[in-house]
Amino acid sequence: MYNSTEQKQTQEQDEAKHFVKSANAVRYSVLADPTLVQHRSFKNHAFQIPNQDTDDNGNFAQPLICKFMLQREFIAAKSSYLKFSVRVDTTGTPGEFHANGVRWNSSVLDLFQSIRLTSRDGTCIEYIENADVLQATIAQTTYESDYLFHGAGKLAGFNPDDGMATFDGVESRTYIVPLKMILGLASAEDLLPPQLMDGCTLEIHLHNINNAICRVADSAQSQTVDILIPGTVAQIRDVSMVTDSYLFDNRLYDMIEKEYQTTGLPIKFPSYTNTRMPVSNNSQLLNFTARQSATRATKLIGKMSTVNTNIQQQGFSDNHRIQRGGFLTYAYSGLQCKLGDRFIPERALGTPEEASFHWLCAFHKCSGGCTAVAREFLGEFEQRGAFVFSLDRGVSKKTTSGVTVSTKYPLRVNLSVEDIADPVTIDLFSPPFPVIYTFSFQRYLDTFLEHERVVIAASSGTQVML
Repeated sequence: MYNSTEQKQTQEQDEAKHFVKSANAVRYSVLADPTLVQHRSFKNHAFQIPNQDTDDNGNFAQPLICKFMLQREFIAAKSSYLKFSVRVDTTGTPGEFHANGVRWNSSVLDLFQSIRLTSRDGTCIEYIENADVLQATIAQTTYESDYLFHGAGKLAGFNPDDGMATFDGVESRTYIVPLKMILGLASAEDLLPPQLMDGCTLEIHLHNINNAICRVADSAQSQTVDILIPGTVAQIRDVSMVTDSYLFDNRLYDMIEKEYQTTGLPIKFPSYTNTRMPVSNNSQLLNFTARQSATRATKLIGKMSTVNTNIQQQGFSDNHRIQRGGFLTYAYSGLQCKLGDRFIPERALGTPEEASFHWLCAFHKCSGGCTAVAREFLGEFEQRGAFVFSLDRGVSKKTTSGVTVSTKYPLRVNLSVEDIADPVTIDLFSPPFPVIYTFSFQRYLDTFLEHERVVIAASSGTQVML
């Protein structure tokens, strides 16, 4: 009588080893198995509605929802991933020879508007809003070019040379998105226990497809671009969550279960909270306050974003140059924040070169060792309208110690914003005559407060703490 399939398989393997030894006249004992893992597999978890279509305006009907069913399996989140296929139907844009008329703004992650992970008892473990803006902002510093263009990042659509599946005869394209790209908990160093993840619900809200794609040629840098007027529709098919799952020896599982029943299982992970505020097109001094109920912050990441009055032009607006008067220019002339009675940095940053160095320092790319970043980072930094304030008090990459940001102890940010580029003029071709429109767009400053979180899985319920 066997307690599990794994026990039966283990005995069969032992019998097979004994037979092989006897058949070959081997007299010594083989070494003991050095692992406590009984079984490992990549397990598929189905979404409630695996197929989604947009309406004529490009909006998806409802969020993607998946529930983890693990039983006694632990998850290696860093090697878990989302899998799905995408087809985009659009007439595209005429451009120069070999130019990409339609492409993702940065990658297929531009489809993801928000991510929410909820435990089985209803506790919100993590919620990231405007996840597409965050990932597009930090990807080139977090990962190097080889990863983005040739490794797992290529499977997620980061390689701009890989065409997307459109109406040109390609039915669809399959994308693989590592879970750590969209969920901070997936960056945790520990295996995620079933006491925490079993029964959890992952909810993904999708952007309008026009937010995710850029319908102009890459080489278009003038104020006027040509773009066809028909809208864009898209389909997402066969969405599934694939977890790298481990089944431990019964004795080890019982030890972990005992800890879960007494003190609880703590998992430390980084996450992000988004704040969005409007910015005008004129030179200005912005003062705003980042407040949280309570958090231990390690970075404040900023990025200039746009919202267009015409949704078809949203993709181009996201890639439009930020500042008036030049292509490689920076949107800010002063960057500084204040926490309590201390300024960070001590003097305001006034040049893009210094701001880019601070960015690299914040992502541990200046302290020796492997400092690789995507090759495009330094060339594109000035036109991205991005900045970062490092709040980390740790002294190495492996040690983090943030500062407390709360309603009582807010983080005050001062930014001197330069003149921002004018609204873009676009030729809309509606045969037989082209019609010229000027579409204005609202600039927004997106800030993401990176903070340390600890989620504790206990028999009394799930808690998320500092």
